[in-house]
Amino acid sequence: MFLKLLNIMVLIFLLMVHGATGDTTNALPAPAGVQPTDTMTSLLPQPMVETASLSQLLTKVVKEKLLECDLVVAVDGGAPHSWQDAMYHLLQLPNPRQVVQVKRPADLLLVTRSSRCRGYLLLLQDPEPLITLAKATPPTWDYDDRMVVVGVTKDQLKELTLTKAGRKMEHIVGLVKADRTGVWYVFINQLFSGEQVAYINTWHQYGFTADTDLFPDKIVDFGGAPLRMVAFEFPPSVCYRRGPDGSIVHLYGWDVEVVRALSIFFNFTMQHVEPPSDELWGVRFPNGSWNGMVGLFMNGLADIGITNVFITIDRMDFMDFSAPFDTDRSCFITRVEPPLPRWLSLALPYQMVTWMALLGGLLTTSLFLYLLTRVLLDRNLGELDTFKTLPYSGLYVLGMHFRVSQSHTPVRTSTQVFVLFLWLYVIIITTGYSSNLTAFLTVTREPTGMETLRELYISKLPVLSNGNFFKSVMVNTKNFYVQELAKNYRAEYDMDKTHSTVQQGKGVSIQGLAFQEYVIATRYTTHGRPSIRIMKECFSDHSIALGLEKQSVLERKFNMVLNWIVEAGLVRRWFLDSLNLALEYARQDKKAKGNNGNTEEEDDDDDMMVRGTTARSIPLGIDHMQGIFFILVLLYSLSILVFLLEWLLA
Repeated sequence: MFLKLLNIMVLIFLLMVHGATGDTTNALPAPAGVQPTDTMTSLLPQPMVETASLSQLLTKVVKEKLLECDLVVAVDGGAPHSWQDAMYHLLQLPNPRQVVQVKRPADLLLVTRSSRCRGYLLLLQDPEPLITLAKATPPTWDYDDRMVVVGVTKDQLKELTLTKAGRKMEHIVGLVKADRTGVWYVFINQLFSGEQVAYINTWHQYGFTADTDLFPDKIVDFGGAPLRMVAFEFPPSVCYRRGPDGSIVHLYGWDVEVVRALSIFFNFTMQHVEPPSDELWGVRFPNGSWNGMVGLFMNGLADIGITNVFITIDRMDFMDFSAPFDTDRSCFITRVEPPLPRWLSLALPYQMVTWMALLGGLLTTSLFLYLLTRVLLDRNLGELDTFKTLPYSGLYVLGMHFRVSQSHTPVRTSTQVFVLFLWLYVIIITTGYSSNLTAFLTVTREPTGMETLRELYISKLPVLSNGNFFKSVMVNTKNFYVQELAKNYRAEYDMDKTHSTVQQGKGVSIQGLAFQEYVIATRYTTHGRPSIRIMKECFSDHSIALGLEKQSVLERKFNMVLNWIVEAGLVRRWFLDSLNLALEYARQDKKAKGNNGNTEEEDDDDDMMVRGTTARSIPLGIDHMQGIFFILVLLYSLSILVFLLEWLLA
């Protein structure tokens, strides 16, 4: 009996010395030969046991897990005395720290920012201010902080992890008081799932009952937790395949494939969230708030944002971005000018200046042959009389141009040399014409339209796009013509209406290059001929990234995988896959509608357009050869006119 009392006195003395020295590196060991029991604990003063146990627990957490972090120690007015004593021991640690007295939710916002990691030690008898703050998701909330909450119940901890901020915070540790003196149950949150909190350990005054990590890396496997992905239809970044009832049956596109790859790697599910059709990326209001995608991030209602998200300075104040995985350019689209009439194909093999040179050569050659023949005849040097008239010499030279065999040939050497080289000249120009003529008869000749920013500026056409993003880009560029074009900018959210305006030649549209290429190839190209086209001169490169919430814990790990995706060249591959899939869906829809009256030949033309190859020769039709029939009609008309003149003058 005496030995037992002596051991108890030794234990009490060690506890007092331990509390006085503040050495709380580890939990107090039991004296040799003494095992901790409920009976022994009940013999000690309970406030002392509670104080020592909690002090040792929090000190151990700080020294082993938060040694390199700045501390925020918060306590509310309802905290018991044992918590105040534990707080005293925490203040003896060398960590940079800030002490907060919590009376209302706003008090938790008065913490200083830190470039290092930051650990919260919240000793709250009433956790409601913390829960209220987490529901509001203040912009200063750092999801990468490590939070240890003392005094909550399991249900209160679960409520905290279900808030907007709580579900996205990587590390929330709850210390739940057990019924036994000096015993605490340790729970941690489940990142992004929020459905339950996980029990991982138990603490008593001698230490943890198991060796577990209070702050494990949770951005490795999300366990299928849903992440809210903001996206709207904007091909090729995000494409919708809709069913008969208008519902989305297949979500695809190169941005979608990027997130899908991340979801496979980190084991999460994509929960599609769509902003209103008239908001899309979002617009900033005079009061500083945003709608659309940026507004969803501001209000904590989104985890990932896609759909050709450009990294811009004005958005950085309200959302973060991942590492860029692609680039895009701002380009204008304009209508494709109507093709030149087919009858002009006969004149197209040579330029106008070439035709004028050929006409001049014909006239001068005819005159030269006539003069040469007259000189020979006047000097009695001998030559055929048929060449002495100018009309005959002209018809003779013209016949050579048409490769007509002549019944008369010059007899003098001088005229023979002239005619010989004239034949060589005629063979070259006629061969060049006939060779080039075939190509112009079979290929539709496109007129040259606007290609430069200067030409667009001169045209005074309005510039259309969805929202005002591109207007701000145009205003802030250093190009004079682009700045002037911004004055004619008009926001139009109906893309079909925008493209209809472009097709009519009443305006142009500005968008990213990839979007323009996709839309033209899939929606505005018929039988290999597009109705709208991209101007050659573009401006303003943009980096494309994933949108993330401010201080999101996803950025660090996502960037690592995004770099792998870029290095593997998968983004371009997914772009081409999205384009081919969209074309395949278009062919399926056409077949389902009975081809809309298309002939088999037209379907073959569509297939050739998709493959980019020519599968067969093209026979020349009346449309191709209409020019020669116009000449025939002109021939008839001139012959009748000359006949009538001769008849009247006879």
